[in-house]
Amino acid sequence: LASVSEMIDVDETYEKAIESALSGMINGFIIPSYDDISVAASALRQKGIGRTAFIPLEGISLEAAGLSDGPVHDSVIARATDIVRVQGDKDRFQSVINVLLNSVYIVKDLSSAVSLFKDNRSTFVTMDGEIVEPSGAVIIGEGKGILKRRREIRELETLSEQKNNEISRLEGTMSGIESSLKEKEEVLKEIESTLINIEKDISLLRLTADNQNDEHEKIGRKLSYLNIVGGDALKETESLKKTAD
Repeated sequence: LASVSEMIDVDETYEKAIESALSGMINGFIIPSYDDISVAASALRQKGIGRTAFIPLEGISLEAAGLSDGPVHDSVIARATDIVRVQGDKDRFQSVINVLLNSVYIVKDLSSAVSLFKDNRSTFVTMDGEIVEPSGAVIIGEGKGILKRRREIRELETLSEQKNNEISRLEGTMSGIESSLKEKEEVLKEIESTLINIEKDISLLRLTADNQNDEHEKIGRKLSYLNIVGGDALKETESLKKTAD
């Protein structure tokens, strides 16, 4: 169950004109067949939705969906069906748009619409949304801005998707940075551990060196003592020799 406004996309320039041309059908629901109307109507009543149009696809004939030849004039900007883009299943919904907007032409202004109507009983709608109908009735005033809101919603959805993609990209970048930081932290831990071991080795070497110095000093003191003792012994020996002589 989809509404006409959900199935079409129009450039911002033509939003007022197309919304006016579709009139109440812009909120009409496209359904597969007439058999679906009662089910769809019951569902909408439960939701409290008021007056609503239904467009059964099976009720659209190929002849009705065909496009008629329009007036050729400088004030005719475009055929309405040529500026409406069908979203989703184009093969299914294009015929609906052709039927709803057949013989509808976008013109420059109201005076051009009235002038063209005199020679061609098509529907003429201005860029501001004014309409001259085949009956000759002229309808003035803007619609509710439904197509504008739809466009703004799509733009916001696109922007939101872009922002979400950007967030995902940044999260991926942050994840990569965090992973790199963890790797660097592990390297730093290894370096710190190596430095600690080196400091231990240096401390041990210093302690060994200090012990060796102490040992050298002890040996030096012993040698000094032995020299003194040896000198005294030598003197004593020489004294004894002299006495013996």
